[in-house]
Amino acid sequence: MPKLLGKYWGQYAALGDSFLENLQGLTTLKIYQADEARHAAMNRDTEHFRKVTMKVLTMQLNSIIVMDVIAYGGAALGIAVAAKEFAAGRVGLQGALCILLLSADFFLPMRAGVVFPRRHEWHGRQR
Repeated sequence: MPKLLGKYWGQYAALGDSFLENLQGLTTLKIYQADEARHAAMNRDTEHFRKVTMKVLTMQLNSIIVMDVIAYGGAALGIAVAAKEFAAGRVGLQGALCILLLSADFFLPMRAGVVFPRRHEWHGRQR
């Protein structure tokens, strides 16, 4: 995933550089009547980048779904175990509440790592 995001970031930067270069040279392109060809090239580049963006977003969404299933499934399993043990009388109310709260605290923070896996790296690249 880091390799894919690094490649994505490189394409993003290259597209921005290309756009700026085309915008700065727009007068020259108009003079030599090359603006339509450059327009078509920019459309191809942006469409390619849009498709890459959709692939990255799909991958991230799939990753979030898997992590949600693990996080919420683990919390639900902890709650089910606590309820079963409480109903069987092997655990008191305090013990059941403790298991319930600990199961949520153990599994749910894993989701935060998926939503913002390496935000410090992205912020560092923007500067």
